[in-house]
Amino acid sequence: MYQLNNKGQTSIEFVIIIAIILLITILFMSTLYSTNDINTCIYTIKETTLQLITLYDSPIILKNINYSTIDKNIDIQINLQQINTNEEPLSYNNYTEAIQQLKGTTKFNNINITLNYLH
Repeated sequence: MYQLNNKGQTSIEFVIIIAIILLITILFMSTLYSTNDINTCIYTIKETTLQLITLYDSPIILKNINYSTIDKNIDIQINLQQINTNEEPLSYNNYTEAIQQLKGTTKFNNINITLNYLH
């Protein structure tokens, strides 16, 4: 009976050590590749775009968002499809508040946004 408890104790300690190593690895990789900052930027820009489309009641569809990063710079390309209109209600100026917020909460110092209207 004493042997079973000892083996059980050893395996629990082993699982805890593996879990701690995995947690440290995930945190290290997250900071190394900064995927959290990229996801934060993309999510914030997507949310802002959808809010602006709703606010202006625009006949526009958000097709996709592409990005590229170099060091502390991120370039975000927003592709919008117009439906039966040629107006372009969204502009870079609509994103100034979101960009300032992202500069304070992410590692990026330079955030560039390009709006592409597809007809």
